[in-house]
Amino acid sequence: MLLRTALAVLLGFTSAVALADDSQPKAIPVQSAVISADKNVYSHFFRDALKGADVVAYYSLKPGEKAVKGLANITYEWGDVTWRFASRENRNLFAADPAKYVPAYGGHCAYAMSKGFEAPPRPDSWVIIDGKLYLNNNAKSFEIWERDTAGNISKANQNWLEINTAE
Repeated sequence: MLLRTALAVLLGFTSAVALADDSQPKAIPVQSAVISADKNVYSHFFRDALKGADVVAYYSLKPGEKAVKGLANITYEWGDVTWRFASRENRNLFAADPAKYVPAYGGHCAYAMSKGFEAPPRPDSWVIIDGKLYLNNNAKSFEIWERDTAGNISKANQNWLEINTAE
């Protein structure tokens, strides 16, 4: 899985972004795929889940604001990864209902998932739609993904289910 992700990022992600249809209008968002939230969470080797971003803090940010980094001494173990938080309050909110805060597609790039592969997220490239956090790999993929959020979420949901139910 890790090799497939790395190859997709190195070989396919740039092409997928370049080949995207720029003419599609935005659409009304739909719900993300139902897969147990503790499955396949993006985790960085040194910075834990989502590169150390505090997933609860996103819900208090204004669109476009930078992600809030979690602290190494305020953590919670869940889904076989360590989650960092900027405050004990945020950690407690997460611990009470992790599925509420775990990003769509386990934090993997939503645009890449709509194209059928996993790519790491960029914590500052985010949006909340219908109460669910979506992350993207970079500003360009985020811009393209937002042109048709409903269509991209629909495709990503299908791909997420296929990736996580294979084998």
